[in-house]
Amino acid sequence: MPGTRTAPAVTAEPDYILVSLVWYDWTGDQRTDTYQFDAGATDIQIEAFAAAQQALSNATLWRITRSEVFNSDGDSANALEEVWENAKDNLVFLMKDILNNSMDIFVPAPINAAFIEQTETIDPTNADIVALLTASVAMRTGYAVKSGRFTHRRQIGTKVNI
Repeated sequence: MPGTRTAPAVTAEPDYILVSLVWYDWTGDQRTDTYQFDAGATDIQIEAFAAAQQALSNATLWRITRSEVFNSDGDSANALEEVWENAKDNLVFLMKDILNNSMDIFVPAPINAAFIEQTETIDPTNADIVALLTASVAMRTGYAVKSGRFTHRRQIGTKVNI
């Protein structure tokens, strides 16, 4: 049995949007600033905001992300204390396309039924896993699931662009 979802359904109007501006400065340092705006903010308004930001900065604005947020109150009491209750424990599914581009799908604090009994090996026949992978592939044209694994996440070193 999984934890209880309190996030509302992704339908109709979101509660608000997040706009992230990603910058590089002259030395190569990257910075991301995220702003919460009303759900009705238009693309024209977001573009005006981004253009005004760029006009005031020596850094280069190289990425803008707009996210719709369907929000509820977060409460850990809705999670379960089961075998894998830590959100740093993950199922990781690797998807690739024919050009070898890849994408990982993460499931934090997975349910024990996702594993072959008494192991940390993913059960690829689990109906919930099949449903997740089917939904994932449907949203990424040309991608197929290549593998899955269980992992305990740990500190990762700083990324260096080459």
